[in-house]
Amino acid sequence: MKKSILLIIGCFLGLNWLSAQVTYPSSDFATPGDTFVLSRVTAGLLGLDFAQTGANFTWNYDSLEINNQSVQRYLEPNNAGYFFAWNAGCL
Repeated sequence: MKKSILLIIGCFLGLNWLSAQVTYPSSDFATPGDTFVLSRVTAGLLGLDFAQTGANFTWNYDSLEINNQSVQRYLEPNNAGYFFAWNAGCL
């Protein structure tokens, strides 16, 4: 009986560990000054099968036709345009 209880508790803890949330440490966050390229496309999306995904799956975006690209930059929140309007409205 004692072994059965320990086995059940062990299985429960093991399954609980498998369903744990993904961690996203602060070192992975974007910081002010970081940039990324934003591409806009209007053709080629219908040729992609979005149902196919999973482990060891590589997306191929060669069929997409890029209309334009822009470089976006993360700003310091205190220097963003909405900070003062939001702060004044809340206070």
